[in-house]
Amino acid sequence: MITTLRRRHASTPRRCSPLHVCSGVFVALLGLTLTPTALAGPYSKGADDPNNPFDAPLPGFTGPAGDGVVTAGNVVNPLFLDWATTVADYSPAPGVGAIWSDPATALGEVTGNNFHIVSLGDLDQPAIDNGDPTGTITLQFNTTIANGPGPDFATFENAFINGTATDPNTGLSFGLLFAELGYVEVSTDGSTFARFDSTSSTPTPAGGQAFLTVNPTDVHNLVGKHINAGGQSWGTPFDLSQLAGHAAVLSGQVDLFDIQYVRIIDIPGSGDYLDSHGAPIYDPWVTVDSSGVDLEAIGVIHHTFPGDINFDRTTDIGDMALIGANWNTGTTWDTADVTGDGSVDVADLAVVGANWGATYGNTARIESSPGAAVPAPTALAAALPALTLLGRRKHPS
Repeated sequence: MITTLRRRHASTPRRCSPLHVCSGVFVALLGLTLTPTALAGPYSKGADDPNNPFDAPLPGFTGPAGDGVVTAGNVVNPLFLDWATTVADYSPAPGVGAIWSDPATALGEVTGNNFHIVSLGDLDQPAIDNGDPTGTITLQFNTTIANGPGPDFATFENAFINGTATDPNTGLSFGLLFAELGYVEVSTDGSTFARFDSTSSTPTPAGGQAFLTVNPTDVHNLVGKHINAGGQSWGTPFDLSQLAGHAAVLSGQVDLFDIQYVRIIDIPGSGDYLDSHGAPIYDPWVTVDSSGVDLEAIGVIHHTFPGDINFDRTTDIGDMALIGANWNTGTTWDTADVTGDGSVDVADLAVVGANWGATYGNTARIESSPGAAVPAPTALAAALPALTLLGRRKHPS
């Protein structure tokens, strides 16, 4: 995230040593004064904020040192089943430095390393006025993403703390961020995409924007609002259920239980680009070299495993109960149509029976539960009337 002050925009940008890239040290060395601001928005803080009802950040690492801490002894969070595996497209804006322009860097597990990123590039005002395209990257997944309970995937950018503010409700300080923001879209076929609605309530900057401080509690559903640098690693969560009313989903062009692509689109933070409510989006601008969104990884949380209807990573009686509750009425995976033929019937029952007792782990590994007996089809069918009644009691219409 090397930046240049806007008054230097027309000249050759000043470059910084690697020590200063993506580091609050750069701001400190310039002697900038960061004015604390009050907690303004309802959304999550940039790091550990597990109880936020909108977008609680997800730790990239867990272990004895604590959630979100990148250190020896901690491991990549097993919440993530898999990670992006293929670069479908990388179209950066001009000016990205060579060392930040390898899109394969965004594949695989999160590292928490400030420098392990690919940049999308930024646009200056003449380029914006000219209608030049913003930088984008589209990643594909071997383990497709599905609409399970809660967040379904998380993005990791390399935002870092750039000052503090005080929460007036608790009196505790929290980090303001150097956060380069981007829109997030998903697709089943790589052609038709659905974009998440977003919110950005950052006030109009009073002065230069090169080191603009972003209050993460003002930002929702934009990549880059959580810290992933300086020994902390937190991912921004995205819940596919929020796209249920999108036109591409309603038309069937985007299947929320079969998401194979995620596209990130950089937002030049000039205020020319808008959130879903028509408000201008501001972030540090203009940035150069490692400019715009600096993507590190995208992790999969939910995937459709054979027979695991309720997303608990096991095929068992809970899934059978959903078969019974949705018999002849279900039309989607979460309503027990695991074959995708638009109905819950004997074919779906057979899938549950064939995978009875299986447990599913990271990167789609399948293991048999010790001692799990596979019920015969006749036994499964015999259980349906009772399960149907059970399902009706649990899921009243």
